[in-house]
Amino acid sequence: MQAAAQNMTSHRAVEAFQSFSFALDHDLQSLPYDSLRVLEEGLRSASVFVRRRLNETSPLNRLPAEIVTSMLLYVRDLHKRPSDYDPRHVEPEPDIRSLLTATHLCHRLRAIAVGSPSLWSIIPHSYPQEFDLLLAERSGDQPLRAFGDRSGRFRWATTSPIFRVPHRARIQELCLAQMPDEAPCNEMLLAAVASHLVYLNVLVTTKNPRSVRVPIPRYYFGGKAPKGLRALSLSLRAGVSPVDYFASLVHIRLCGSDVVYKGRDFLRLLANTPVVESLYLVDAPFELGHDWARPDLIPIAHLDRLRVLSFDNPGFEAAFTILERIKFPPDAIVQLHRLHYIPKKTNLGAMFVPSMQEFTSLEVIERWPAVHIRARGENGGGVWVHVVSKVSVSMLDLRAIIPTLLDKFSGRLNIARTLRVGGTMSSFRTEHNLLKLVMPKASQLMPTLSTLVVGSDGGSPTGDIIPSIKRALLPSEAFPTVPCPVLDELAILGRLITAKDEHLLELLAERGRLGSRIRKLNIRLPREKENIGVLGSSGLADHVEETDTRRITWNPEMDKFWRFENEYWKLYPETTQQQMYDLWGLPELWRE
Repeated sequence: MQAAAQNMTSHRAVEAFQSFSFALDHDLQSLPYDSLRVLEEGLRSASVFVRRRLNETSPLNRLPAEIVTSMLLYVRDLHKRPSDYDPRHVEPEPDIRSLLTATHLCHRLRAIAVGSPSLWSIIPHSYPQEFDLLLAERSGDQPLRAFGDRSGRFRWATTSPIFRVPHRARIQELCLAQMPDEAPCNEMLLAAVASHLVYLNVLVTTKNPRSVRVPIPRYYFGGKAPKGLRALSLSLRAGVSPVDYFASLVHIRLCGSDVVYKGRDFLRLLANTPVVESLYLVDAPFELGHDWARPDLIPIAHLDRLRVLSFDNPGFEAAFTILERIKFPPDAIVQLHRLHYIPKKTNLGAMFVPSMQEFTSLEVIERWPAVHIRARGENGGGVWVHVVSKVSVSMLDLRAIIPTLLDKFSGRLNIARTLRVGGTMSSFRTEHNLLKLVMPKASQLMPTLSTLVVGSDGGSPTGDIIPSIKRALLPSEAFPTVPCPVLDELAILGRLITAKDEHLLELLAERGRLGSRIRKLNIRLPREKENIGVLGSSGLADHVEETDTRRITWNPEMDKFWRFENEYWKLYPETTQQQMYDLWGLPELWRE
């Protein structure tokens, strides 16, 4: 009954409007000026009322206010202001113009936005002071994140409105693209917020010349410990503090930009941050100096709460030398990226695997010009060693260092059961076959090895890599010393062209004859032939107890184990997959 009444009312309203429109067409020319003004105001008011009612009945306006607020937060943080700075080095500033535009779509969106303090807690550097006060007012008592760039109109003096009481006490996160060099200004800025600052991000200084390759000393807090500071992100070009004690600091990000960082100063900084959990250092080659001749003078950092350490381009020998002066908890994740290898110059013997826990799996991955070795424990913790070379170094020469690197894991793989090998798998007979290099050393280091997973870079047909697997897992006249490790399961990424692959059948048959039968085979078959009948006629059942044709999951780039994030920044570079391949050389092993 109620719905019928509403339909009748709606029908009458439409009929009345149609009658009015018909009369207006006939009488409009005869209306005097005053009547036309009255009619215009009435139509404008009616139009506003109808538009508002239309918005109220739209699907968007039927959403709960909490969901609308979440959507607006997403809109605010989705777009970043254009910046010339590397996003790995500085916090990108959200472009709140998207939020302002969204609030003008309709009356309800604007009412919800204005009544949601969390939306307005970002203070950008590129707006007038009056806008800062508007944001501070709308954000209520929410903590503020302020952005500053001296090339813009950021107000450094503590007399500016945003730094006055009571707004000053609400600034908990401060992101500065450029830091003022003037000591009084610097001290006033940080002194004004030091007591309640939670996150400080400083990129570069304005007057530090690019020719200077050593960080300048900077006293951010004058030797005092800011009690609430949890995250610190610094460009080494902005300077580092040799005296500040960060008693509560949990997250550290240091970026080099062609600045050499003295290893002693770095360890002293770590010694002053006893509760640090995540540490990221990028593009800052370490310099050991003559003081390393006296190891007793070099501090040892005990990082009992460390969850992840990531060095990106720190220098090969210096990185491992630094690691030897750090005490890690057993479940820590250690990532060493872009360690540059120079033939006949790089001391591979300097490689050092921290004493943590025994590893349960090992991965060897290659994509020229990069080699990756990753080992992880069952309950957390792992080591990622990523070695790169110059263009002049061939993949064969770079691949040849793999056995030496694997030797450094001796004694740490006694309970490891899974080995994953991925990269370029040529079907040609070659002494430098990746599997043939890895398997002898892996068999020696992994006495409990039972599962082997093999993937080819670039989604090559699986049939192209099976000859490589065959040569690696069977002795031959050319390579009679190839070991025959006991394997319970063999998994091959990709899709077979045919289930009756001669090389695969020969491999399985010969393994059985040698007394090292593979019990389970995981491999994909052509989609139209994935059935029991084809498997039965292929001959595979004569050599293995179980055949699994489900797709194997191994995506080195998207592995969540290594993609560690905290609440302030991502340790894993936030970029596109193609840029990730180019930067770190991770192969595409999961495509079919």
